[in-house]
Amino acid sequence: MVVTTPSPQARFLAVKHVVDAHRELLQRQDLQIGLDYAQNQLVWNLTMGDGIDGNTAVARHYMLKGACEFQRIFKTLTEVPKAPAPTKGDEMDHKF
Repeated sequence: MVVTTPSPQARFLAVKHVVDAHRELLQRQDLQIGLDYAQNQLVWNLTMGDGIDGNTAVARHYMLKGACEFQRIFKTLTEVPKAPAPTKGDEMDHKF
C-alpha cells in the first residue's frame, strides 16, 4: 500500500467554502494595496541598514525573492494544477 501525503494546496482546495472566500478576498482592491505597501515597507526595512557587505546583500535579495514568491503562491492558491498535455509524434523507433 502506498500512502501519499496531499500537498498543502490540495488540502486547501478540498475545503470549498474556504476556496470561495479566498477567491472573493483576491478580488478586493484593498488587499492588493495592502500587499503592495507591505512589500514596499519590507524593501524600505532591508535598505535602511548601514555598512551592507556582500553576504548581507545576497541574504536580503533572497528575502525579497521569498516575499515575491509568497505573494505569487497566495494569489494562485485556488488555481488547480493542470497536467501537461501529452505530446504526439516524437516517439522513438525501437526497431533496428
